[in-house]
Amino acid sequence: MPKAMDSMSFVVDTLSCSVAWGKRALMSLKEKMRKTSFEILYVFFI
Repeated sequence: MPKAMDSMSFVVDTLSCSVAWGKRALMSLKEKMRKTSFEILYVFFI
């Protein structure tokens, strides 16, 4: 029984870790997209 608990907590840890990492990646991706769109607008209008 303790073995199952260990694997469960490991899975939960991994999931929460990947969720946090995914959020961070998503935020940086949004930043990049915003910068890129600004650059594209800049290029088109100037």
